[in-house]
Amino acid sequence: MGVKGAFKDPNTGLNVSAAYISTYKSAVNISTLADDDKHYMYYKKPETKPPGWSESFGCHNCGKYEVHGQVKVYTNKKARDNNLREINVLNVNVFCNDTNEIYKCIYDKLKEQYEGLEDC
Repeated sequence: MGVKGAFKDPNTGLNVSAAYISTYKSAVNISTLADDDKHYMYYKKPETKPPGWSESFGCHNCGKYEVHGQVKVYTNKKARDNNLREINVLNVNVFCNDTNEIYKCIYDKLKEQYEGLEDC
């Protein structure tokens, strides 16, 4: 599971036309948020979000869990399948409502941050 597509490396500016981004052999940490954490409160009662919250902070995906993950960027899926070295490692921080969907949340966040990526 991963996402693929055109990717511009934020560190080098390198454009990769068919990048493959995956959590393969990467660290993913999940924390349960406190009941009074604003991301959890906004998940339970989205109508209480201040105007512009989602647009300003990219937190329309509030939830009970905070996920910190690393993803590896490969030049393409074949490079990943052949265990070639990644060209970059990105940190992704996202909020998720369901621990069964943490990888979906990570990949959705990547698609939001980097236009042109799609599920594969």
